[in-house]
Amino acid sequence: VLCKSQDHQHCGGDWRDGWIVFVDQNKNRQYDEGELILQVQNTLPKFSNLTWKGFFSNDEIIFEPNLEQLSANGQFEYCSESGHQGWNLTMNRLARTQLQQGTC
Repeated sequence: VLCKSQDHQHCGGDWRDGWIVFVDQNKNRQYDEGELILQVQNTLPKFSNLTWKGFFSNDEIIFEPNLEQLSANGQFEYCSESGHQGWNLTMNRLARTQLQQGTC
């Protein structure tokens, strides 16, 4: 599971607050004590922004061991602190990604 995480222990908050990637053993889409955290991303710079626009959910992105994403196709949109540079990272159901320069 990849989910936005304000405190790096629970899913929730905004994507700009940071995120966690963890192995969801009981498949409840939430981090539970004892589950393996694979990555933690800290808060982004103050005036930058990151959003996820997916067909089903804005809360988490679920992956299966065969690398298939259970969420629908979606796109991360990032705007830098200055607001002049943006990036769009599009991800399909097979977790293939495409990065494009965008606008903010």
